[in-house]
Amino acid sequence: YQQSKDNIEKYIDKNTYVLLNKMENTPITPDIEAINHLEPSGIFKVSVQTGLGLDELFENLHQALDDRIGLSDTPSITRSRHREALTESVQHIERSLHAPAIELMAEDIRIAVRALGRITGKIDVEDLLDIVFRDFCIGK
Repeated sequence: YQQSKDNIEKYIDKNTYVLLNKMENTPITPDIEAINHLEPSGIFKVSVQTGLGLDELFENLHQALDDRIGLSDTPSITRSRHREALTESVQHIERSLHAPAIELMAEDIRIAVRALGRITGKIDVEDLLDIVFRDFCIGK
C-alpha cells in the first residue's frame, strides 16, 4: 500500500482531478483522505457504466475551463478596421457558398482571405488556391 501511495502522490497536485470509477460495484468507500491532503482540484466518485457522478464531474470541468480560459465571453473587436475586415470576410465566404461557378467561389475566398490578412498578417493566396484546386481535383 505504501509503495502505491507514494506513486500516486507523484501525480497529484492542485491541477489534478481524481476519478474513482466503478462506484456502482464498490460498496466500500475508498480512502479519500489518503489523497485529499494533496489538495487535488476535485475527487469524483463516478461510474462510467451507469453515469453516476458524471454530471457533477462535467459541470466542474466546464466551470474550471471557463475560469481558466474564459471562452464563454465573446471576444470584443475594438478596432473599426478589424470589424470591417471581418465583416467583409464573412460576406465573401457566405457569397462563395452560393457561387454558380468554382472560379467565382475561388475569387470570393481569395477576397475573404485578403480581408483576414489585413488583421492577421499576409496570407499567400496562391498557396490557398493550390490547396483548393489540388484537394477538389478541379480540372481532372
